[in-house]
Amino acid sequence: MQTALIDELLQLAPERQPPAGFEASVLKPMLHRQRPRRLRNAILLAASIILVATLSAGLSGDAVWHRTESDRRIADAYRRTLAVAHGQYLRAVPVVGAATAAPEGYVFAYQGSPSWVFVTMTAARRPGTYEVDLTTREGRAVELGHITVREGRGTWGATIPVAVHDILVLRFHASPGRDLLARFS
Repeated sequence: MQTALIDELLQLAPERQPPAGFEASVLKPMLHRQRPRRLRNAILLAASIILVATLSAGLSGDAVWHRTESDRRIADAYRRTLAVAHGQYLRAVPVVGAATAAPEGYVFAYQGSPSWVFVTMTAARRPGTYEVDLTTREGRAVELGHITVREGRGTWGATIPVAVHDILVLRFHASPGRDLLARFS
């Protein structure tokens, strides 16, 4: 029954098309109101993201700055120390025996003017006098001197006639089978 009533009402309405531009004129106010709101929301969202990113970066940078303060102080002292003798770098290499990988001492090699090595034995297993020589990466052998070790301890140093980066190994010879090595490679 309702369907019949609707059909009759539709027949009473005149059959005319709306004028050109009718849909656009009806939708225009709705579109103009929503576009600025969407644009404003997008701008606010972008600004919020930028603000959060900036604050996060600032706080992270501040935290890193404070946590690395001691490292920066050490690096600054290291640079000043190297500058005293026109140095470029300092390297530390463990001295080990053939039977074990545990360090028996350390070689400190300084690249500067002059370049030098300093050896400190702290836990050498065998006492005695060790002849010290170095071998370069090209295979050249250079005799440097000797170190005496007593009760596992000894120190020795010398200037070297090669650049530190050219050293392949520092060898400590005592009697056969008692060599200790500091490998730079």
